[in-house]
Amino acid sequence: MEEHPFLSPLVIVFKKFIVLNGYNSPFQGTLSSYSLVLMILAMLKDLNKTFGSDFESIMGSNNNAHINLGRAFAMFLSCFGD
Repeated sequence: MEEHPFLSPLVIVFKKFIVLNGYNSPFQGTLSSYSLVLMILAMLKDLNKTFGSDFESIMGSNNNAHINLGRAFAMFLSCFGD
């Protein structure tokens, strides 16, 4: 969690999104929580590798404590939705 501070809030937002849209039953073919965590972690690692130290500025933060979940959500959907 220290290495990827965006992980926990993103998982919570995506889990809520999944529940609101009725995709919260993995035995019927939807994503499990573990799969969701792995997908978000893969996206964060790829972005961190791509942008390096500019990662916080890409996410729109003015300091390390600020997390722009909207931009991270859009990047996730772009990464796995396209």
